[in-house]
Amino acid sequence: MNINRSSLGVPRAPAIPAGGKAGEVAGKGLVTVMGRRIPTTYPAMSAEHREEILSKVKPGDILLETNLAYPGWRRMEWYMLGSAYTHAAIYEGEKDGKQWFLEATTPGGVQRTDLREYLDGRLKIAVIRPPYQSQEDVDSALDYCRQQLGKSYDSAFRLDTDDPYCAELPFRGLEQMPHPIHVPTKRAFLGLGREAVGPDSYFEMPGGRNNVIHDDHSTYLGNLAHHWPVGLSGLAGVAGGAWAGASLVGGASAAAAGGAAGLAAGLLLASCIGNKIQVGHFGLSC
Repeated sequence: MNINRSSLGVPRAPAIPAGGKAGEVAGKGLVTVMGRRIPTTYPAMSAEHREEILSKVKPGDILLETNLAYPGWRRMEWYMLGSAYTHAAIYEGEKDGKQWFLEATTPGGVQRTDLREYLDGRLKIAVIRPPYQSQEDVDSALDYCRQQLGKSYDSAFRLDTDDPYCAELPFRGLEQMPHPIHVPTKRAFLGLGREAVGPDSYFEMPGGRNNVIHDDHSTYLGNLAHHWPVGLSGLAGVAGGAWAGASLVGGASAAAAGGAAGLAAGLLLASCIGNKIQVGHFGLSC
């Protein structure tokens, strides 16, 4: 199942803090509701791009990722934590001819994933090298994350539980080293929620921005712009629906209702057609 998720470019569940049992239920619901694929003009990762990333990473590096075909997750991550990346993990190293990283994700919880296989899809990636003081620190962070293998994914996105969510896994590993590195937390939900750590928080750790090994420069508006064909179809639907409402029924209310219906129809049709072209499936659940 996890291999299929990677090969289809399905995004990992991001770090969005909720609360309590209700938050856990809401978190699981978000995985389903927000995981709707919207076609994007951003190209799939090329073999050259993939090899560039694979050649740069070293054990202990922090990997950040966002999938351009899933704007729902990006929108939630941005509004809740101000993060333009939606997933965080830690690179483990090479073994048995493959390059592995450790991540907390759905549905597998904390797991070891083949990085080459994962770098497939319409992704943006950043690699940050924490300012480790010694090899002992690197080993300590990785050993901690390995000890979490098999734990469940924290769908409530809480820092005070034993099971981690994605950005929390490397966060905990860095905190417990002989020479700890603190990744800043922030209050979610525009400062009204609990303390949380998001993927972009790793840029803000001590020396973080000075140790960016690779960055595809994920920005909220820049990523959103790659959905322009869908947006254009929505605008055409508004115009057509408003004209139909005004012509067939008459009145401003009918025009407004027709425009709203046209917008929904235009967005839905363009998304389904675009997904059929890009991944061979006519629909949103890709």
